[in-house]
Amino acid sequence: MLQDIYVLTKWNSQGELNLASNPKRMELPIYFSRSQAEYFFNFAETRIACNPGEEVVLLKGGVKLDALTDGYDLMKLIAQGEDFNEWEVISRKKAADPRSSSYRSKVVEDLQDTRRIIRSNQRQAALEACR
Repeated sequence: MLQDIYVLTKWNSQGELNLASNPKRMELPIYFSRSQAEYFFNFAETRIACNPGEEVVLLKGGVKLDALTDGYDLMKLIAQGEDFNEWEVISRKKAADPRSSSYRSKVVEDLQDTRRIIRSNQRQAALEACR
């Protein structure tokens, strides 16, 4: 059985997709749920090292579950240069400038949406507690 895996990648100078990273963060852009991967893709400009205009690509691949339990080092394999040409392209975009007003507006909108969701969940929990 395969476990879905999602990664953020960028094109290198040889025209190959490489795992995107950020030397300022101690994380790899590898995700096990599509919704989490899409969220980080939407805000890739501040999650990975990229310049405005560079193409960022969200890919979907798979790994055998038994390989994960048999000491398979997923992070090492992907960091060493997995061949992403066989992976499914989920989304692609040109990176925006994180200092631009449009990017900042997107961040503010996300914060407002998150705040609304939290408030709604709190109200719902309070109503359920009263029952």
